[in-house]
Amino acid sequence: MFLFLGTDNQSEWEYGTIAQNITDNKGYSFYYFDDGKLTHEIKEDSNPSPSAYMAPGYVFLLVAIKYISSPLLENYIIFGFNIIFFIATMLYLFKITNRFFGVRVSLIALIIYSVVPEFIYTSYSIGTTQIYHLFLALIIYYFLESENKYVLPAIFGVAILFRFELFLLLLIIATLTLIKKQYSKTVLLLIIPSLFLTPWIIRNYQEFNQFIPFSTTGGLNLYRGNNEIMIGGWHNFNTLEKLNKFNGDTSKIEIFLDKMYRK
Repeated sequence: MFLFLGTDNQSEWEYGTIAQNITDNKGYSFYYFDDGKLTHEIKEDSNPSPSAYMAPGYVFLLVAIKYISSPLLENYIIFGFNIIFFIATMLYLFKITNRFFGVRVSLIALIIYSVVPEFIYTSYSIGTTQIYHLFLALIIYYFLESENKYVLPAIFGVAILFRFELFLLLLIIATLTLIKKQYSKTVLLLIIPSLFLTPWIIRNYQEFNQFIPFSTTGGLNLYRGNNEIMIGGWHNFNTLEKLNKFNGDTSKIEIFLDKMYRK
């Protein structure tokens, strides 16, 4: 990965912007208006609005890296974490596959995972995709294997703070345990991850004065799947026109965007 792909000029996307704002003492923030244009570029004199745009798990991992390292080392440390996540995913992929199909098939699975370009790029990209793979492998493994009824809920609690959509998988597994009449497991699967989410929910209520259990990108995701001009596209002329007419409380810009996209 280091040899063929390099380590320079890697975008940290929204995660890195929010992490940088935190280290610059601007709080968990993202969007702001600059000369009437909505932006999230990192500027020394910017005053970005409070954000619930991205899940906090990976953001705070980047914050920790920014505090302990220099810009020169930052990418190496991030990629180092990704390699650790990659190797751990391979370990649990082997264990899961071996449980059903034996060692030979497990080794084939590892070869596929380690040489297919998209998986190599996944560990090269700064973001949650690689750790998402690891959490999925951990969830599957401990759902199948663990006798300790606290392990899987704790994994879900941490995982959801990195990728909110894992809450849907949590509901599916909780439903399975309920069907199996494993009532104590079902209760723990619902309560423990909720406790992990509680500080985030309280913080969002304090900032936005409304209940936001996950993020403010739900409307955007729905819109991108139904963009009349280009499926997957971020904007069309209608949304840009509405955005340019925004004259409300800038601290609530993400709430405005979410409602606009949903509509």
